[in-house]
Amino acid sequence: MGTGVALSAFGCLLAVIALMYLAYKQITPIAFSIVASIIVIVCARLPFYDTLLNVFAAKTGGYVGQYLLLFAFSAILGRIYQDTGAAKTIADGLAKIFGANNPFIPIMLATIVLGYAGISNFVTIYAIYPIALELCRKANINKRLIPACFCCSAWAMTQVAPGVTQIHNIVPMDYLGTSSMAGTVPGFLTAALMGVLMLLYLRYETKREAKEGIVFDSYDELGAFADDQAKIPPMWMALVPVILTVVLFNVAKVNVTLAVAAGDIVSLILMWKYLNVKQWIDVFSKGAASSIEVTFNIALIIGFGACVAATPFYTAVIDWVAKCSWNPYILAPVASALFAGILGSSSSSIALSMETLGDIFRTFGEAGYNMGFIHRLTCQAAITLDTLPHCGALLVTFGVCKLDHKQAYRHVFVTTVLIPLIAVFCFEVPLCMLLG
Repeated sequence: MGTGVALSAFGCLLAVIALMYLAYKQITPIAFSIVASIIVIVCARLPFYDTLLNVFAAKTGGYVGQYLLLFAFSAILGRIYQDTGAAKTIADGLAKIFGANNPFIPIMLATIVLGYAGISNFVTIYAIYPIALELCRKANINKRLIPACFCCSAWAMTQVAPGVTQIHNIVPMDYLGTSSMAGTVPGFLTAALMGVLMLLYLRYETKREAKEGIVFDSYDELGAFADDQAKIPPMWMALVPVILTVVLFNVAKVNVTLAVAAGDIVSLILMWKYLNVKQWIDVFSKGAASSIEVTFNIALIIGFGACVAATPFYTAVIDWVAKCSWNPYILAPVASALFAGILGSSSSSIALSMETLGDIFRTFGEAGYNMGFIHRLTCQAAITLDTLPHCGALLVTFGVCKLDHKQAYRHVFVTTVLIPLIAVFCFEVPLCMLLG
């Protein structure tokens, strides 16, 4: 390994450590992404101003321009479901089916439903948390397990599953020419396995904590979420926009941004009477505004990743990948998982994987390998190492739930790192090799 490669490798490692530390200290993403990028630039001896402006800033801006409308329409839909009570309708209906003593199943299913509607997970947590808190109260379970259930359901199971309208599923479609349902069989089976393992773990932890006297104690938060059941939409009304969005995207093959926008319009028409004009204005203005932070947070990590991709170390890695004799069903998820660990973001990992390895993946398709499997493996492997302490989405989730790393990260690590690693590399990879 040459000196330039070694120095840039050290710089990338140091930058990742800085990302984790600064994120753990709750420093704003724009600050820690710039600091991490500067570390990479200096250690790799890249042109300082040119790289910061034409690589970091350019890639950040390019991502924002490409996906801003999708995030905006998704955030608005999430805000509609939150403010009208449609999200509560879905969760309460599921709670009646599964019983008050099984809160994690309705939390999981409600999160999946909202995820398939295209609602950003940064937004979904705001709608799900008050419902999850009430469900935990009924079951007398401490709220510290809520993030573990939500994060696994939203990130590991839903946002990378076949047919979902999330950005994670869209990017590989653009690069690989695959469909939204790529890797249907291994994708759904892997998601189901993760769900089962998550529920078993949470069941075990619930019993263990109950024996230790750790039960529900967040009564001071319940008042803020009290809703009059007579003033929220019925179940059919809450489900129609979700079903419409999924059908338009997966069956009618409508552009995902337009499909989510259609869900916004239908929600507005159906649920108009549940909010007054001023409240509807707030829904659209605050929903759209919230999408800006989410979009920029992801884009900033993309910008940092672009700086990493400009280093001699990354070039050496790409050369190794291009010449690697590994089975692509192993190579694709390994690369995706490593990128996720470096960037602390599954969406950024998938985007970087496609941007830098897309041509290599296409050569695998020309050689006869199943591109749908490569699509799905890349997506689902990205949610293995993304939830390390510097994950921006994790910080948002803990903030909404009023928890910190010490209280809840251990459970999140099990459900969003260990369980996905087992499901992807011990089950999905061998399954794809068997079927592919």
